[in-house]
Amino acid sequence: METRTEESIVALLSMYQPVIRACCRFHHLPDDRVEDITHDTFLAAYRNLASYNGQGKMSAWLWSIARHKIIDQTKRESTRRRFEGAWGCLQSLVETTEPATLAQTKELCDALREAVETLPQDWTKVVTRHYWHQENAKQIAKRMQIKPSTVSVILYRSRKRLRENLESMLTQSNVALAVAS
Repeated sequence: METRTEESIVALLSMYQPVIRACCRFHHLPDDRVEDITHDTFLAAYRNLASYNGQGKMSAWLWSIARHKIIDQTKRESTRRRFEGAWGCLQSLVETTEPATLAQTKELCDALREAVETLPQDWTKVVTRHYWHQENAKQIAKRMQIKPSTVSVILYRSRKRLRENLESMLTQSNVALAVAS
């Protein structure tokens, strides 16, 4: 019986793998990501096979899963690149031995910490979980017992408020520097 199941899975893979690859090509993905998306799509389909109600074509269902996997991976990579770039910039500043540069780096880190602490407590938890612990909205929602859409709204509003707070802090420090000189 087990070999029959394995044969069925192999048949499904060979039948629908071109659909997933076509979806990846449609979204202009590089070859190295196509394999990852294909694997993730079939794994998700296997795990959620009970949710497939058979009303639509299997290929359309798999295409939809693949599209969501592509979007999720693109978002993760975008966020990771943005923060790796910012951290690389800060790290290169920290590696210097110049006192003025070290002071500016410490001031920037303190300003960021202070700005995050001004957020409401739940917002601070969401921001910390997302950016420092690399959790996605579903994981945060499950942990905090809220909806994933609520997590997304909190992240959006937090970024907006942090931007405003940091701009205000930087403007105040520039004014203070201008007055002092």
